[in-house]
Amino acid sequence: MRCRIGSIAASVVVLVVAAGCGDAKDAEPTDKAAKCDKGGLSTDLDIPGPGKPLPEEAVEPYLDAFVVVSVQEDGENATVTAEAPGSGALRVYDLTRREDGWWPDGYTEC
Repeated sequence: MRCRIGSIAASVVVLVVAAGCGDAKDAEPTDKAAKCDKGGLSTDLDIPGPGKPLPEEAVEPYLDAFVVVSVQEDGENATVTAEAPGSGALRVYDLTRREDGWWPDGYTEC
């Protein structure tokens, strides 16, 4: 029973509503990804491996109707920004590079 509970818990996707931050008087963000910094729906991903060679390949199974518009790598971390055509909705994926490739940690949708 303990093993079964552990495997169920490992496959759970947790939804958390991110609290908005900043004041209305703050300047508008200049890039698309910065818009999600003001708040949105965050989803943590707990997925099976292995990792993928490229960040955009790692998020592909989680894109749904979204299309990748930018990839930014910074050492062992990456951010993939995807947009839903025609709706203006964005998803910003956070990834970590591990021994076997890139892993998506989660995303924020706004």
